[in-house]
Amino acid sequence: PSTTWLPVAGLFNDGAATMPYTIGTAATTVYASPIITTTYNVTASNGGCMIPGSSANIIVNPTTTWIGITSADWNDVTNWSCGTLPSSGTNVIIPFGTPHYPVVSAATAFSNNITIATGASVIVSAQILEIAAGIINAGTFNASNGTIELNGATAQNISANTFMNNSVYNLIITNSAGVTLSGDVDVYNSLTYGKNGSILNTGGFLTLKS
Repeated sequence: PSTTWLPVAGLFNDGAATMPYTIGTAATTVYASPIITTTYNVTASNGGCMIPGSSANIIVNPTTTWIGITSADWNDVTNWSCGTLPSSGTNVIIPFGTPHYPVVSAATAFSNNITIATGASVIVSAQILEIAAGIINAGTFNASNGTIELNGATAQNISANTFMNNSVYNLIITNSAGVTLSGDVDVYNSLTYGKNGSILNTGGFLTLKS
């Protein structure tokens, strides 16, 4: 029997995802690299007789990389490798060596995981950066004049030395699975909970400053 696949968006004939699959083409094996969660349906035929097919649901957390070619504005799509702003489901990478490093100051910003490379930086100033997963920071994460909201569906952690000088102006916890501090965090304005049942495990590492 021969098999065909629908939809074709995000399907490829090769594992390197350089040869797009063409609609109606018989292929027993295809490679999926969608940019959004997609359900693919496969149909098999044998001598003109259709054989019941099956489907596969591909769940994707896309990754985008900061390129900073236009400005430092996080909310300018031209500063991102994918040409779109990160969402709460997007893994964000901030590499070293870009023309500008991102500043969140114009509107609320979002990420799933955020990774800041050695020598790179992120500044949150008078705005909110919502983070739905992990923070890996080998550079500089300055939230001393901004708001960090941790709003994951699973447990989250703030490691030691995550923030510059351990300083966060506002911290919002919106995670009923719990956020755990593994190092000092100094909150200088407000600590709030974004929904009922949110949990913060301080471990003795939280200091409320004034």
